[in-house]
Amino acid sequence: KRRMQMDVRAHTDWNSGGSLSVTGVATALGHTLYSRRGFPYYSFCIVAGMESSSEKKNNVGVVHVYDDIGSHERVSVAAVGNGREMLQPI
Repeated sequence: KRRMQMDVRAHTDWNSGGSLSVTGVATALGHTLYSRRGFPYYSFCIVAGMESSSEKKNNVGVVHVYDDIGSHERVSVAAVGNGREMLQPI
């Protein structure tokens, strides 16, 4: 959590106060998880938020899901944890 807060704060400072998009946060988290390839952070994460759409003049929901070593993909719905099978049946 602290590492991601530092990365987002550094991005904001370097880009004159510009905010980081949800996809940017997802990419930064993927880099953080995959940065220790020998002894990776073993976690399943979800990043979700709202992004402004360029072709539509409104916000759209964005969900990124990660595997255990940090590679991610954009999906429409996601769930992780012990109750995943009950919340999101196959």
